[in-house]
Amino acid sequence: VLNHPRVFSFLHIPVQCASDKVLQDMKREYTRRDFELLADYLLEHVPGITIATDIICGFPTETEDDFQQTLDLLDKYKFPVVNIAQFYPRPGTVAAKMTKLKSSVVKDRSRKVTALFESYTTFDHLVGTTQDVWVVEFGKDPAYVVGHTSAYVQVLIPRQDDLLGRRVEVRVESASKWSVKATMLRLFPETAALPQVSIERTSVLPAPSELKNTNKPLPGRNLPPSASALEEDYGDDTGGGKEEQDRAGSVEARRVMLGWAALVLSLFVLVTAVDPLLSCLGMGVAVLWERLGLRAWRQGLVQPANTTCCGGTARDACGGGGCNAGACS
Repeated sequence: VLNHPRVFSFLHIPVQCASDKVLQDMKREYTRRDFELLADYLLEHVPGITIATDIICGFPTETEDDFQQTLDLLDKYKFPVVNIAQFYPRPGTVAAKMTKLKSSVVKDRSRKVTALFESYTTFDHLVGTTQDVWVVEFGKDPAYVVGHTSAYVQVLIPRQDDLLGRRVEVRVESASKWSVKATMLRLFPETAALPQVSIERTSVLPAPSELKNTNKPLPGRNLPPSASALEEDYGDDTGGGKEEQDRAGSVEARRVMLGWAALVLSLFVLVTAVDPLLSCLGMGVAVLWERLGLRAWRQGLVQPANTTCCGGTARDACGGGGCNAGACS
Protein backbone atom coordinates (compact mmCIF):
# COMPACT_ATOMS: atom_id res chain seq x y z
CA VAL A 1 0.00 0.00 0.00
CA LEU A 2 2.77 2.47 0.89
CA ASN A 3 4.24 2.04 -2.61
CA HIS A 4 0.95 2.94 -4.27
CA PRO A 5 1.15 6.24 -6.21
CA ARG A 6 -1.96 7.55 -4.44
CA VAL A 7 -0.66 6.87 -0.91
CA PHE A 8 1.97 8.88 0.97
CA SER A 9 5.03 6.83 1.95
CA PHE A 10 4.76 7.96 5.54
CA LEU A 11 4.19 5.93 8.70
CA HIS A 12 4.07 6.86 12.38
CA ILE A 13 5.49 4.06 14.58
CA PRO A 14 5.83 5.13 18.24
CA VAL A 15 8.72 3.34 19.96
CA GLN A 16 8.57 5.38 23.23
CA CYS A 17 11.73 3.75 24.63
CA ALA A 18 14.46 1.39 23.38
CA SER A 19 14.82 -0.53 26.63
CA ASP A 20 12.90 -3.81 26.76
CA LYS A 21 12.70 -3.58 30.55
CA VAL A 22 11.06 -0.16 30.41
CA LEU A 23 8.75 -1.22 27.60
CA GLN A 24 7.62 -4.12 29.78
CA ASP A 25 7.02 -1.75 32.69
CA MET A 26 4.97 0.40 30.32
CA LYS A 27 2.83 -2.69 29.55
CA ARG A 28 3.74 -2.47 25.87
CA GLU A 29 3.52 -5.72 23.95
CA TYR A 30 6.63 -5.33 21.78
CA THR A 31 10.40 -5.21 22.14
CA ARG A 32 13.14 -3.10 20.66
CA ARG A 33 13.91 -5.97 18.28
CA ASP A 34 10.32 -5.98 17.05
CA PHE A 35 10.53 -2.28 16.29
CA GLU A 36 13.84 -2.63 14.47
CA LEU A 37 12.56 -5.52 12.34
CA LEU A 38 9.58 -3.44 11.26
CA ALA A 39 11.63 -0.32 10.58
CA ASP A 40 14.27 -2.23 8.61
CA TYR A 41 11.65 -3.97 6.50
CA LEU A 42 9.92 -0.69 5.62
CA LEU A 43 13.16 1.07 4.76
CA GLU A 44 14.11 -1.81 2.44
CA HIS A 45 10.77 -2.33 0.70
CA VAL A 46 9.42 1.24 0.58
CA PRO A 47 12.20 3.41 -0.91
CA GLY A 48 12.34 6.91 0.58
CA ILE A 49 9.72 6.23 3.26
CA THR A 50 9.42 8.71 6.11
CA ILE A 51 9.15 7.04 9.52
CA ALA A 52 7.99 9.15 12.45
CA THR A 53 8.22 8.04 16.08
CA ASP A 54 7.57 9.10 19.68
CA ILE A 55 9.95 9.07 22.64
CA ILE A 56 9.04 9.39 26.35
CA CYS A 57 11.80 10.67 28.61
CA GLY A 58 11.96 9.93 32.34
CA PHE A 59 9.67 6.95 32.87
CA PRO A 60 9.83 6.07 36.61
CA THR A 61 11.83 2.84 36.09
CA GLU A 62 14.13 4.24 33.39
CA THR A 63 17.80 4.07 34.36
CA GLU A 64 20.72 5.83 32.71
CA ASP A 65 21.50 2.67 30.76
CA ASP A 66 17.87 2.43 29.58
CA PHE A 67 17.99 6.04 28.45
CA GLN A 68 21.27 5.50 26.59
CA GLN A 69 19.65 2.68 24.60
CA THR A 70 17.01 5.15 23.43
CA LEU A 71 19.71 7.61 22.34
CA ASP A 72 21.49 4.81 20.46
CA LEU A 73 18.29 3.87 18.61
CA LEU A 74 17.63 7.47 17.62
CA ASP A 75 21.22 7.88 16.43
CA LYS A 76 20.96 4.65 14.40
CA TYR A 77 17.84 5.55 12.42
CA LYS A 78 17.92 9.37 12.54
CA PHE A 79 14.16 9.65 12.24
CA PRO A 80 13.09 12.82 10.39
CA VAL A 81 10.09 13.26 12.69
CA VAL A 82 10.36 12.67 16.45
CA ASN A 83 7.76 13.66 19.03
CA ILE A 84 9.60 14.11 22.33
CA ALA A 85 7.67 14.13 25.61
CA GLN A 86 8.50 14.08 29.30
CA PHE A 87 6.80 11.39 31.37
CA TYR A 88 3.54 12.49 32.93
CA PRO A 89 1.56 10.11 35.19
CA ARG A 90 -1.86 9.40 33.78
CA PRO A 91 -4.44 8.86 36.54
CA GLY A 92 -5.63 5.30 36.96
CA THR A 93 -2.53 3.65 35.49
CA VAL A 94 0.08 1.50 37.21
CA ALA A 95 2.76 4.06 36.36
CA ALA A 96 0.87 6.73 38.30
CA LYS A 97 1.60 4.80 41.52
CA MET A 98 5.32 4.50 40.80
CA THR A 99 7.91 6.77 42.38
CA LYS A 100 8.71 9.45 39.84
CA LEU A 101 12.22 10.47 38.89
CA LYS A 102 13.46 13.89 39.89
CA SER A 103 12.18 16.65 37.66
CA SER A 104 15.73 17.78 36.93
CA VAL A 105 16.64 14.30 35.66
CA VAL A 106 13.59 14.11 33.38
CA LYS A 107 14.26 17.57 31.93
CA ASP A 108 17.93 16.78 31.37
CA ARG A 109 17.08 13.61 29.42
CA SER A 110 14.53 15.49 27.35
CA ARG A 111 17.15 18.11 26.45
CA LYS A 112 19.61 15.40 25.43
CA VAL A 113 17.11 13.73 23.10
CA THR A 114 16.21 17.10 21.60
CA ALA A 115 19.86 17.99 21.08
CA LEU A 116 20.54 14.68 19.33
CA PHE A 117 17.51 15.10 17.10
CA GLU A 118 18.53 18.62 16.10
CA SER A 119 22.13 17.55 15.40
CA TYR A 120 21.36 15.84 12.10
CA THR A 121 19.49 16.64 8.91
CA THR A 122 17.45 14.18 6.90
CA PHE A 123 16.54 15.96 3.65
CA ASP A 124 19.97 16.84 2.28
CA HIS A 125 19.81 13.93 -0.18
CA LEU A 126 16.85 15.61 -1.91
CA VAL A 127 18.81 18.70 -2.97
CA GLY A 128 19.15 18.80 -6.75
CA THR A 129 16.47 16.14 -7.33
CA THR A 130 13.21 16.50 -9.20
CA GLN A 131 10.07 15.75 -7.19
CA ASP A 132 6.34 15.54 -7.83
CA VAL A 133 4.58 17.63 -5.21
CA TRP A 134 0.98 18.14 -4.14
CA VAL A 135 0.35 21.76 -3.11
CA VAL A 136 -2.01 21.77 -0.13
CA GLU A 137 -1.91 25.13 1.65
CA PHE A 138 -0.47 28.61 1.91
CA GLY A 139 2.64 28.90 4.03
CA LYS A 140 3.05 30.84 7.26
CA ASP A 141 5.51 32.85 5.24
CA PRO A 142 3.22 34.57 2.69
CA ALA A 143 5.94 34.27 0.06
CA TYR A 144 5.43 30.49 -0.24
CA VAL A 145 2.85 27.80 -0.79
CA VAL A 146 3.32 24.44 0.92
CA GLY A 147 3.26 21.04 -0.72
CA HIS A 148 4.33 17.49 0.08
CA THR A 149 6.37 14.91 -1.77
CA SER A 150 5.29 11.28 -1.96
CA ALA A 151 7.22 10.72 1.30
CA TYR A 152 5.31 13.62 2.91
CA VAL A 153 8.36 15.88 2.99
CA GLN A 154 7.27 19.52 3.32
CA VAL A 155 8.17 21.57 0.25
CA LEU A 156 8.12 25.39 0.09
CA ILE A 157 7.45 26.77 -3.38
CA PRO A 158 7.39 30.47 -4.37
CA ARG A 159 3.78 31.56 -4.05
CA GLN A 160 1.32 31.30 -6.90
CA ASP A 161 -2.28 31.22 -5.77
CA ASP A 162 -3.40 29.01 -8.65
CA LEU A 163 -1.11 26.19 -7.47
CA LEU A 164 -3.32 25.30 -4.49
CA GLY A 165 -4.72 21.78 -4.88
CA ARG A 166 -2.56 21.05 -7.94
CA ARG A 167 0.23 18.63 -8.70
CA VAL A 168 3.51 20.21 -9.78
CA GLU A 169 6.99 19.10 -10.68
CA VAL A 170 9.74 20.92 -8.77
CA ARG A 171 13.49 20.94 -8.37
CA VAL A 172 14.73 20.98 -4.77
CA GLU A 173 17.20 23.83 -4.24
CA SER A 174 17.96 23.63 -0.49
CA ALA A 175 17.12 21.65 2.62
CA SER A 176 16.63 22.50 6.28
CA LYS A 177 15.70 20.50 9.36
CA TRP A 178 11.95 20.68 8.76
CA SER A 179 11.47 21.25 5.04
CA VAL A 180 13.00 21.84 1.61
CA LYS A 181 12.70 24.79 -0.76
CA ALA A 182 12.11 24.22 -4.45
CA THR A 183 11.40 25.97 -7.73
CA MET A 184 8.55 24.90 -9.98
CA LEU A 185 9.40 23.26 -13.28
CA ARG A 186 5.93 22.54 -14.62
CA LEU A 187 2.29 22.32 -13.67
CA PHE A 188 0.55 19.04 -14.43
CA PRO A 189 -2.84 19.25 -16.16
CA GLU A 190 -5.76 18.62 -13.85
CA THR A 191 -6.84 15.64 -15.98
CA ALA A 192 -3.44 14.02 -15.50
CA ALA A 193 -3.04 14.58 -11.79
CA LEU A 194 -1.92 11.02 -11.11
CA PRO A 195 -1.29 7.92 -13.21
CA GLN A 196 -4.34 5.71 -13.33
CA VAL A 197 -3.78 2.42 -11.58
CA SER A 198 -6.02 -0.55 -12.16
CA ILE A 199 -6.63 -2.61 -9.04
CA GLU A 200 -8.44 -5.92 -9.28
CA ARG A 201 -11.47 -5.92 -7.02
CA THR A 202 -11.45 -9.02 -4.83
CA SER A 203 -14.30 -8.05 -2.52
CA VAL A 204 -17.26 -10.41 -2.35
CA LEU A 205 -19.61 -7.45 -2.15
CA PRO A 206 -21.15 -6.23 -5.39
CA ALA A 207 -20.06 -2.89 -6.77
CA PRO A 208 -22.36 0.10 -6.12
CA SER A 209 -23.18 0.21 -9.84
CA GLU A 210 -24.46 -3.36 -9.66
CA LEU A 211 -26.92 -2.38 -6.94
CA LYS A 212 -28.15 0.82 -8.56
CA ASN A 213 -31.87 0.83 -9.27
CA THR A 214 -32.21 -2.76 -8.07
CA ASN A 215 -33.50 -4.46 -4.95
CA LYS A 216 -30.60 -6.91 -4.81
CA PRO A 217 -29.56 -7.33 -1.14
CA LEU A 218 -25.95 -7.27 0.00
CA PRO A 219 -24.48 -10.64 1.01
CA GLY A 220 -24.86 -11.26 4.71
CA ARG A 221 -27.28 -8.39 5.24
CA ASN A 222 -31.07 -8.68 5.64
CA LEU A 223 -32.64 -5.78 3.83
CA PRO A 224 -36.41 -5.15 4.03
CA PRO A 225 -38.35 -6.46 1.01
CA SER A 226 -39.77 -4.04 -1.49
CA ALA A 227 -43.37 -2.84 -1.37
CA SER A 228 -44.33 -5.17 -4.20
CA ALA A 229 -42.88 -8.12 -2.32
CA LEU A 230 -44.90 -7.18 0.74
CA GLU A 231 -48.07 -7.07 -1.34
CA GLU A 232 -47.30 -10.49 -2.81
CA ASP A 233 -46.54 -12.03 0.59
CA TYR A 234 -49.39 -10.55 2.58
CA GLY A 235 -51.93 -9.63 -0.13
CA ASP A 236 -54.53 -6.92 0.20
CA ASP A 237 -55.01 -5.92 3.86
CA THR A 238 -58.55 -4.53 3.42
CA GLY A 239 -60.12 -7.78 4.59
CA GLY A 240 -57.85 -8.35 7.56
CA GLY A 241 -58.91 -5.38 9.67
CA LYS A 242 -61.21 -7.31 12.02
CA GLU A 243 -58.58 -9.96 12.76
CA GLU A 244 -56.02 -7.29 13.58
CA GLN A 245 -58.49 -5.55 15.93
CA ASP A 246 -59.27 -8.83 17.69
CA ARG A 247 -55.58 -9.53 18.25
CA ALA A 248 -55.01 -6.01 19.52
CA GLY A 249 -57.98 -6.35 21.88
CA SER A 250 -56.64 -9.63 23.26
CA VAL A 251 -53.24 -8.11 23.95
CA GLU A 252 -54.83 -5.09 25.62
CA ALA A 253 -57.03 -7.36 27.78
CA ARG A 254 -54.02 -9.22 29.13
CA ARG A 255 -52.22 -5.96 29.78
CA VAL A 256 -55.14 -4.51 31.77
CA MET A 257 -55.66 -7.68 33.81
CA LEU A 258 -51.99 -7.83 34.74
CA GLY A 259 -52.08 -4.17 35.74
CA TRP A 260 -55.06 -4.66 38.07
CA ALA A 261 -53.51 -7.77 39.58
CA ALA A 262 -50.32 -5.84 40.37
CA LEU A 263 -52.36 -3.02 41.94
CA VAL A 264 -54.32 -5.42 44.17
CA LEU A 265 -51.19 -7.21 45.31
CA SER A 266 -49.38 -3.97 46.10
CA LEU A 267 -52.35 -2.63 48.08
CA PHE A 268 -52.67 -5.87 50.04
CA VAL A 269 -49.00 -5.83 51.04
CA LEU A 270 -49.22 -2.20 52.06
CA VAL A 271 -52.27 -2.38 54.32
CA THR A 272 -51.17 -5.70 55.85
CA ALA A 273 -48.04 -4.03 57.06
CA VAL A 274 -50.10 -1.27 58.74
CA ASP A 275 -52.97 -3.12 60.38
CA PRO A 276 -54.68 -6.52 59.93
CA LEU A 277 -58.14 -4.94 60.15
CA LEU A 278 -57.30 -2.43 57.49
CA SER A 279 -55.99 -5.26 55.35
CA CYS A 280 -59.43 -6.88 55.20
CA LEU A 281 -61.06 -3.55 54.37
CA GLY A 282 -58.45 -2.82 51.77
CA MET A 283 -58.91 -6.20 50.13
CA GLY A 284 -62.64 -5.60 49.80
CA VAL A 285 -62.15 -2.17 48.26
CA ALA A 286 -59.50 -3.47 45.88
CA VAL A 287 -61.62 -6.37 44.69
CA LEU A 288 -64.66 -4.11 44.19
CA TRP A 289 -62.55 -1.58 42.32
CA GLU A 290 -61.06 -4.28 40.15
CA ARG A 291 -64.46 -5.68 39.19
CA LEU A 292 -65.89 -2.25 38.39
CA GLY A 293 -62.86 -1.42 36.30
CA LEU A 294 -62.91 -4.75 34.49
CA ARG A 295 -66.64 -4.36 33.77
CA ALA A 296 -66.09 -0.86 32.37
CA TRP A 297 -63.25 -2.14 30.26
CA ARG A 298 -65.39 -4.99 28.89
CA GLN A 299 -68.10 -2.54 27.90
CA GLY A 300 -65.53 -0.43 26.10
CA LEU A 301 -64.14 -3.50 24.34
CA VAL A 302 -67.58 -4.60 23.11
CA GLN A 303 -68.65 -1.09 22.08
CA PRO A 304 -66.40 -0.72 18.99
CA ALA A 305 -67.84 -3.91 17.49
CA ASN A 306 -71.37 -2.34 17.38
CA THR A 307 -70.51 1.12 16.12
CA THR A 308 -71.56 0.25 12.59
CA CYS A 309 -74.65 -1.32 11.05
CA CYS A 310 -74.92 -3.57 8.09
CA GLY A 311 -73.65 -1.88 4.97
CA GLY A 312 -71.10 0.13 6.98
CA THR A 313 -73.54 2.84 8.19
CA ALA A 314 -72.68 4.49 11.48
CA ARG A 315 -74.70 3.18 14.44
CA ASP A 316 -75.95 6.69 15.29
CA ALA A 317 -77.40 6.89 11.79
CA CYS A 318 -79.47 3.77 12.59
CA GLY A 319 -81.19 5.53 15.46
CA GLY A 320 -78.93 4.10 18.19
CA GLY A 321 -80.84 0.84 18.25
CA GLY A 322 -79.95 -2.60 17.06
CA CYS A 323 -78.80 -3.18 13.56
CA ASN A 324 -81.66 -4.16 11.28
CA ALA A 325 -82.37 -4.10 7.59
CA GLY A 326 -85.00 -1.41 7.99
CA ALA A 327 -82.74 0.97 9.81
CA CYS A 328 -79.99 0.59 7.27
CA SER A 329 -82.13 0.64 4.16
